[in-house]
Amino acid sequence: MLITTKDAELSGLVTAFSDTSKYPLFFYENGNFCWDLNDYIYHISGGKFNKYGVEPSATTINNKAERLNVFLEYIELRSKSFFDVDDDLLTEYSIYITSRNNTEKRVSTTERHIRDILNFFEYLQFQNKDLLLFIASDEQGDNVDHEAFKYQVHAIRKYNFRSKKEYLSHESIEHLSDFSVEIDYIKDYEIEMWLDAIEDVTDNPYIIDRWSSLTTLLEYTGSRISEIYDIEMSDIIASYERKISLKVPVGKKGTKGYGKFRYIKVPPAELSELYEFALETKNKIEEYGAELHECLFIDTDTGKPLKESYFNRLFENVIPESKYKNKLKGLGFHSFRHRYFTKKMFDLLQVNNGRKPSLKEAAEELLLDSLHANTESLATYIHLADDFDKPFERKEGQSRQEFRKEQTLLDKLKVMLEQFDASEISNEDVINALREFV
Repeated sequence: MLITTKDAELSGLVTAFSDTSKYPLFFYENGNFCWDLNDYIYHISGGKFNKYGVEPSATTINNKAERLNVFLEYIELRSKSFFDVDDDLLTEYSIYITSRNNTEKRVSTTERHIRDILNFFEYLQFQNKDLLLFIASDEQGDNVDHEAFKYQVHAIRKYNFRSKKEYLSHESIEHLSDFSVEIDYIKDYEIEMWLDAIEDVTDNPYIIDRWSSLTTLLEYTGSRISEIYDIEMSDIIASYERKISLKVPVGKKGTKGYGKFRYIKVPPAELSELYEFALETKNKIEEYGAELHECLFIDTDTGKPLKESYFNRLFENVIPESKYKNKLKGLGFHSFRHRYFTKKMFDLLQVNNGRKPSLKEAAEELLLDSLHANTESLATYIHLADDFDKPFERKEGQSRQEFRKEQTLLDKLKVMLEQFDASEISNEDVINALREFV
């Protein structure tokens, strides 16, 4: 809890604080004085020994105090003390700060929050030399303490050549870049609406299957729409018949993956549908007497490949004409790409063999698939992964309708368990509800 005092006696501070300044004071939720944070604020405000050099402004100190107060409230809600903080908790906090609702007060950027906390912990370690709380290594990895693994918080000491100042960083913000919080991935229920939307536009079974196949490739390859256009039917057929990964081109000029291929393992049920559609398309090309080609998406009147310019805008002829146009507003082909890499980041961050990978490790592994320019450009997926609900995978031969029924059942069971845990429903209510599903 942060309180700013009015008309404080500040004669002991040789800083920009004046007698009229509002000086920040920290208290725990139970009303006790927070000595550690107050001592730190006094220290960075100049203290009684700082009588020379550039003094920090009162506004700067108050801004830092506000950010540190958010952290204090965060750990108190989790029944933690400063001496319980470790790298994992800092990572969780960085995700919390970035993903906070827009309606809440945003004190500053995630990077500033974490760096203020690191500076505080460096001071806390200095004041408590017998503890193994905080340690910092330089950016090149030199001068690393061989006992560093024993410490709870591991910072990176970096140097800004423009300002000629050192600063502290942490793995939770090393691979972040500024991005719009509005970026989002398409959700399970939105995919169902996306698939249903085609039936508001046509009743042609082949065009409906074409839309479904396009959706499947978007969802399970994470490719750009131009790259999906270049996926060859022979590669889809080979992937299914030989049980190998699907060969997907990387076609965006200027990227480090341009001209290369990604190899994606598409789930069996979805790959089976793609295989059937590829065979159907080949037959149609022959029926039309069109020149043989490898494009999966054809003009239904000629059998020739759809014009790429038309293909790139295909959803504009479907979504705005469907009953879901308002619910799917703002979504497009790229929303599937966000979904794919968010899901993959979610999977990479799960505990494996008793060990949870670091953000850096997960980002570097994701980079091998995404072929982005660097791990910094994966920041969006790191933060979206925090709220991702892992979806089921369809069984081979299972229809979308059957799959949807299973998902609906699971959603209802989750709600029922939450109601039971909250004592909102009785054992008898649960048994009666379960009978409906049997």
